[in-house]
Amino acid sequence: MPDHLVGWGRKPDTLDPWTTIASMMVKYRRVKFGVGVTDPHRRHPAVLAHQAMTLDSVSSGRFIVGIGAGEAMNLAPYGISYEKATQKLEEFLTVVKALWMQDKVNFKGLFYELKDAFILPKPSGIPIFVAGNSPKTMGITAKLGDGWIPFKMSPEVYRKNLEKIRGIARSIGRNPDEITPSILLYTAISRDRDYARRIVEEQGKILLAISPRRLKELGYKPPTEKLNAHKTIFSLEILPELEKVKEVPFEALEKSFVYGNAEDCIEGIKKFIDAGCRYFTLGVLNPGPERDEAIKTYSEKVIQYFKEES
Repeated sequence: MPDHLVGWGRKPDTLDPWTTIASMMVKYRRVKFGVGVTDPHRRHPAVLAHQAMTLDSVSSGRFIVGIGAGEAMNLAPYGISYEKATQKLEEFLTVVKALWMQDKVNFKGLFYELKDAFILPKPSGIPIFVAGNSPKTMGITAKLGDGWIPFKMSPEVYRKNLEKIRGIARSIGRNPDEITPSILLYTAISRDRDYARRIVEEQGKILLAISPRRLKELGYKPPTEKLNAHKTIFSLEILPELEKVKEVPFEALEKSFVYGNAEDCIEGIKKFIDAGCRYFTLGVLNPGPERDEAIKTYSEKVIQYFKEES
């Protein structure tokens, strides 16, 4: 579940993932759960370490922490500072891991200071997947991540960035195989290929417009920098900028999204597997009640295909 104070689209409702996941863990006893992703600004690292340890404990090790540097939409309207975000993220993760692994933690950094701090019981081993979408956060992934979970990348860019992460890991004496290559992959699936394309075009252009860096990586000039989710508070003042979303070329979506019928989606996913990805989190774009049918199709046809292949 995403960890947002503000939802996306016409209906910006959103539930707190930590409490929602706790309730779902009781009902679904084999499924893994995770936040995808939280940030280092809204909680002290000891609070997140404690929350995650609790969910790990009650689920017998079925919880994953996804974390990134944060977005303005969840922070700026509430007066939460997100200055030096990547620097804070690295220190935050250092403290969290220390609390999970050490009997007593004494730490003094730029943002946090702990004296004889501890958390019990110790977790069984909670994976931390870092949303490493920038050079700095990819470096943090290589140093502290158990997994890497970028988004809106083409297979070619994914392969290149994964090699960068692995190279940094080797340079600091870390085994790169300790880092699970993952991705948040946006997708639309339907027996009607043209309909799936329309869904991706409608929602995907917005998703790429709010990530100018991703568009540049894909080889396209962003139509505007004013929709950047890491810097922008969505308000009436920026509504004129939304018209520029239409200028995002569909070719950029074809490179970084997977859409079509089941066979199309299988082929799209194979490209990311060939690029090194081993763990997929699907951002299903099918709207409303159609989402359940899309998830069923993925389960019965796409996931089943890869189970049989393995």
